Amino acid sequence: MRRAAWSRTLFLGMALCAGAALAQTERESELTLWRDGDAGEALEIRGRVVDPSGRGIAGAMLSVRQADGTGVYSSQYRGQLRTDASGHYVLRTAMPGNYMGVRHIHVDVEGDGFAPISTQILFRGDPNLEPDAQGGAIVLERTNVEGRDLLTGRFDIKLE
Repeated sequence: MRRAAWSRTLFLGMALCAGAALAQTERESELTLWRDGDAGEALEIRGRVVDPSGRGIAGAMLSVRQADGTGVYSSQYRGQLRTDASGHYVLRTAMPGNYMGVRHIHVDVEGDGFAPISTQILFRGDPNLEPDAQGGAIVLERTNVEGRDLLTGRFDIKLE
């Protein structure tokens, strides 16, 4: 589980995601940012937002922002989604390009009755990631879904 303290980064993240549309799919717990023709590899991250006892938090808001596959930040690669009744979410995006160091996705999370957090998804095997940080990074697997190759990983978040 990833934990982070309240910080100024959360305010920055909220500002950068201000105006970002809430996921507009059949399920607001799923957000798709990657489109055919975008630079970089397609990436699907599934996860769950839980309370300290491991119970899923329904309706938690995740605000995400990242660089595109070339390492450039743009409004296309930011958005918001809410967890489902069991605390699950799905993010479909592009593997971020290298932006000033390691590849990463910023994630700000809020849930009613819990302290908001700001964290990052890091990727194991990134050559720019310090060796001692590799253990906290997610493992990606290559898979084929409906004839499309994509990278998949899991990122669970614990709120206090």
